[in-house]
Amino acid sequence: LNEGDEVVSGCINLTGVIKVRTTKSFGDSTVSKIIALVESADENKSKSEAFITRFARVYTPIVVFAAIALAVIPPVLGALGVATSLFGEGNFGDNFPLWLNRALIFLVVSCPCALVISVPLTFFGGIGGASRNGILVKGSNYMDALAKVGTVVFDKTGTLTHGEFAVEAVHAGDDCSHVGEYSDKEKILLHLAAHAEHFTTHPIGAALRQTFPNEATDGCEVTDVEEIAGHGIRAKVNGKVVCVGNKKMMESIGAKWHDCHQVGTIIHVAIDGKYAGHIVVNDRIKEGSAEAIKQLKNLGVEKTVMLTGDRREVGEDVARKLGLDESRTELLPTDKVTELERLLANKPKNKTLAYVGD
Repeated sequence: LNEGDEVVSGCINLTGVIKVRTTKSFGDSTVSKIIALVESADENKSKSEAFITRFARVYTPIVVFAAIALAVIPPVLGALGVATSLFGEGNFGDNFPLWLNRALIFLVVSCPCALVISVPLTFFGGIGGASRNGILVKGSNYMDALAKVGTVVFDKTGTLTHGEFAVEAVHAGDDCSHVGEYSDKEKILLHLAAHAEHFTTHPIGAALRQTFPNEATDGCEVTDVEEIAGHGIRAKVNGKVVCVGNKKMMESIGAKWHDCHQVGTIIHVAIDGKYAGHIVVNDRIKEGSAEAIKQLKNLGVEKTVMLTGDRREVGEDVARKLGLDESRTELLPTDKVTELERLLANKPKNKTLAYVGD
């Protein structure tokens, strides 16, 4: 954090001491907005619930007026001597209790209470059950849409996987065969990459810093840090221009990169415009991901798709382990939007699409 940065309510300070100034009231907090969403959930009605509400608004008054008419009109007509075979003979007081009883029976039988209550109550029960499991549904119309989901699209990092990367190998130059203790060249490569990633919040940067724990205290000067979305990071470390990122980053600076036979996310490193090697990192699949995919298919979801910026080998390996139907790899953030729009355009008309991730 730097002076002037915004701190989100509920976040946890892991290290150091910071002074925070409150700029918004509780009503503007995330918790307050979540509470407001739950309280206003009944305003977003599903088609069936909206139809029942409109139907009851017309039908209920008709039933009430018909019951009143049934209780009053026949005794009056009977007292006037009109159609006595139908309405009975005698004065109004003699016939009224009988017709009042019939009117009440008619009202109870015809009143749409069960219909009017059961449909909204079903949706409220679903919304309440979801909120108890930490899932906020804005209204019953969204519950209705969830029931029609035919395609579920997942982001990979942090959704299907833990989002906590660990360094598995460091290869200096084009040598991809070295295993075991890092050589001096590999230590230098990791040292410079960790420094370049010092200011990033990306999980891969955290993995590099964790592997080289002395990065924050060894006195190296890091300047001119530039984070390039979908490519990587460029920074000056002790005067050397260090570029850390994917193959697109290497191609953009004209560095001839080398691929690696290991399955994992490959982080390429270039120093002063020359390719220096790469670092292999991997992310662990969440324990419940495979079971969740299986349950979705049992519930009638026809297609499961994963979108990721990782290289093809990594994405296909994760998709195979989880039993996903399709995977799209090596995508920039804008590419993910394009893929999602394509999937939306090709889905069946009577089905909806759900996206899970950031």
